[in-house]
Amino acid sequence: MSHPVAPPSGPRRARKREEPSSSGSTAATPAAERAEERGLTLRERKLAARRARQRRARKQLSVLLGALLVFALVITLITVGLRQLLGMNEPDSYPGPGETPVSIEVKPGTGQSAVFAQLKDKDVISSETGFARSFAQLSDGAQIQPGRYELKTKMSNEEAVRVLVAKDLSKVFYVPVAGNSRIDDVLKTLSESTRISLSQFQDAVKDPSKYGVSSKAKTLEGYLAPGEYRFDVNTKPEDMIRQMVDRQKSTLSQQGVTDPDQQYLILTKASIVEAEGNPKNYSVIAGALNNRVDRPNKDTGGFINSDATVTYGLKSRTLHLSEEQKKDKKNPYNTYANKGLPVGPIGSPEKAAITATVHPDKNDYYYWVTVNIKTGETLYARTYEEHQVNEKKYQQYCEEHPDVCQ
Repeated sequence: MSHPVAPPSGPRRARKREEPSSSGSTAATPAAERAEERGLTLRERKLAARRARQRRARKQLSVLLGALLVFALVITLITVGLRQLLGMNEPDSYPGPGETPVSIEVKPGTGQSAVFAQLKDKDVISSETGFARSFAQLSDGAQIQPGRYELKTKMSNEEAVRVLVAKDLSKVFYVPVAGNSRIDDVLKTLSESTRISLSQFQDAVKDPSKYGVSSKAKTLEGYLAPGEYRFDVNTKPEDMIRQMVDRQKSTLSQQGVTDPDQQYLILTKASIVEAEGNPKNYSVIAGALNNRVDRPNKDTGGFINSDATVTYGLKSRTLHLSEEQKKDKKNPYNTYANKGLPVGPIGSPEKAAITATVHPDKNDYYYWVTVNIKTGETLYARTYEEHQVNEKKYQQYCEEHPDVCQ
C-alpha cells in the first residue's frame, strides 16, 4: 500500500521567486506565498550584508580621512611654528610712527640679539629678523651702546634704528663714569672709550679756570660728573670735559649751590660722604662730618680721621693704613694729621651724595664705621668709647673676610 510523500521540512535548494510576467500578475497560491516569504528573508539577508559592507567602507573611509586630517594638522603646526620661529609669519616692520611711549635699558655687554628681543617683547618692533635686516642696512656699522632708550610701541624699523644709534645714524662714543671716580680714572675711561690718547685729555684738564670753577680748585677733581655720556665722534676732548663739568655744576645749582667757592666746599664734603658711606646713609654721615668740622668735641679735636682721604693723598686704595701714614702731615689729604677738611675733593660725587651733603641729617654722631663691607652696614657712635666697640666688630669682620678687607 502506497503512502503520500510528505513535503521536506526545509528548502534543499534555492527556489526562484516567481515574478509576475510582463503581461500581468499571477494568482498567489499558498506554496507561492511561502516561497515569497522565504525569498524576502534571503533578500533581507543580502541587504543586511550589503549594508554591513557599506558600513565597513564608510568606517575605513572615516579612518583614512581622520588620518589625513591629523597629518594635515601636524604639517600646519610645523609650518606655523617654523614661520614664527623664523619670523616669516610677521610683517618685517610696523608702518609707524609709534603709539605708546616705552623705554628699554641696554646694560654693558648686552648683545644686539638680546636688545632686539627686548624690542619685540615690548612691541616696539614687529619682527626680530625683520628688524635685524633693517638694522644691518641702516646703522652704518654703528653699535647699540649701553644706556636707557626712550621709544614707542609699533615704531617703524627705520625710526627705531635712528633712536638706538643716535640722531641721523651718526656714530657716538659711549662713556660710562662710575660714581666718585678719581680724575685719573675718569681720564683713562674717556681715553679707552673714545680711542683718543690719554695725553690729550690730560692736556684738556691742566687749566681748571677755563671751565668756570672756583679759584681754589687746583685740579678738576670732583667736577667731572659721574654718569653716562654719548659724545659725537667729532667732539674734542676739551668739549667733553666741559660737558662733564657743566653737568656737575648744574647738579649743584639745582640744590641751590651757585657760588663757585661754596660749590667747591660741597664737592669736597660730598666726595668724602660717598667714599665713607652708601646711598642709604649718606645724609647721616654728612651730619656726622659736619659735627666734626663745625663743632668738634674733646675727643675728635677737629680731626675728621677719614681713611678715604689719606689713601687718596697716597694715590692708593688700601683699607689698611699704618700709624706712620696716619701721622704724615705732608699729605695734604691726611685728615688724621691735619685738622678740618682736606685741600679738595677726593673724587667726583654723584647727585645723591651732593644732595645729602646739602641737606644733611641733623644728629649727634661723631663716629661711623662700616662693619660689613659687602652689605654696607654702618654703625654710628656719639662717644669714642661707643666707637671702640663698633671698631671691634669691624676688625672681627675683617678677620673673617680677609679677601674683602685688603
